[in-house]
Amino acid sequence: MEGCGRFCGYPLHTLQPLDSSTFSSSSLMFSIRYGEGFSRGFYAQDTVTLNDAISVPHTNFAVSNINDGELTRDGAGPDPLSRYNNPDNTIVPTLVTTMFEQGVISNNSFSIYFQPINDTSLESRINGNIIFGGVDLDKVEDKQITYFPSTSHQDYKDYWAADMESIVVGNETVNFDSSIPALVDTGSTLIFVPQQVVDLALSDVKDLRADYMGQYLVPCDSKDLKPLTFNIAGTPLKLNPEEYIVPHSIAGGAVDGIPYCYTYLHESPPYIDIILGYGFLQQYVSVYDNENNRVGLGRRIK
Repeated sequence: MEGCGRFCGYPLHTLQPLDSSTFSSSSLMFSIRYGEGFSRGFYAQDTVTLNDAISVPHTNFAVSNINDGELTRDGAGPDPLSRYNNPDNTIVPTLVTTMFEQGVISNNSFSIYFQPINDTSLESRINGNIIFGGVDLDKVEDKQITYFPSTSHQDYKDYWAADMESIVVGNETVNFDSSIPALVDTGSTLIFVPQQVVDLALSDVKDLRADYMGQYLVPCDSKDLKPLTFNIAGTPLKLNPEEYIVPHSIAGGAVDGIPYCYTYLHESPPYIDIILGYGFLQQYVSVYDNENNRVGLGRRIK
């Protein structure tokens, strides 16, 4: 909200309730701790307008009045996840569920498409879209989405997550004795995997480096990187080496005149084994299906 100063991540996104005749606040407080940082505030409702055409009244959202990191303007996690962030354990419907309940969309689902950005000098940095109630199969190879049941691991059943059996790094396979939950997370930039996978993927890279945050950089022309294949419910989902490298024009550096590029790979945090973030999802159209409790993935058309 206006007035939270340095605690707001994006001042241009601040909310001014007095400018809205349909805004209403609630007494329900929220507190969220992320992998890095936290946010606190209260829940409110207002009318959300999409494409200046579709109005969705009484949409719930969280208003942050203190946080220690950057805030984005939206989020669409599974509804049940909201109960862990407020003292009453109340499930707060998301925009997607509200649209479904009001008959704006016929399916309680949404999909995300990313088109990778290769040049920061482009006028528009908008590189994707969200479709409420379905998916644009024209953006998917063979118009085929593979759906995976929500993870069987109880600690992550309220997340967008599926069970992963193994990861193939080049010609070596890392098997998991019992499948492990893999979060499908548009809110994460990196691909978080177990340390063993990172080691296999990068161990042969000549002149590998890491920055002060521990993110890996490789010579941009390196031929030592290996393809990665993530196996979920028997379905292989492959990333070629160039697909998990950040283009130098986006973020990179140079050492002794040699261009270095960041990778999207990083060791998993303590609380989860695998997170498939933007570095993965820019190659796969993702579908989040509330009605059938499943996640869908399909290779984007290049």
